[in-house]
Amino acid sequence: MKTAKFEHCPNCHGINVHNIVTIEDGEPVRVFVECMDCKHYVSLYILRRYTSDESYEGLLNIMRTQVANDQRGRANEIAYYNDNVKKMFKEAADLAHSGREKRRVEQIIQETEVIKDN
Repeated sequence: MKTAKFEHCPNCHGINVHNIVTIEDGEPVRVFVECMDCKHYVSLYILRRYTSDESYEGLLNIMRTQVANDQRGRANEIAYYNDNVKKMFKEAADLAHSGREKRRVEQIIQETEVIKDN
């Protein structure tokens, strides 16, 4: 199953939200979602990895801070980001704009198999 939807503010039910990215030494990146209309807290995401629309440069920045085990894995990861990030974003945006998904984000996550880190 693949689905996507826009987050709604639990206070005013709007979808006009923005991200507040917090970065602290020794902590994972946290992304707080705030409603731009009523300033209400909407959600929190804790990230393992972050990239932007400049996916190649973002990936290079990530790699500068991590030890790479092999050049082939590094080249494959760069190719993946270059080829797929914008495609994945467009697909997710198209799904969200379709409006087909009616469940809450929490419900989708609970009903979807989540791959856990070992």
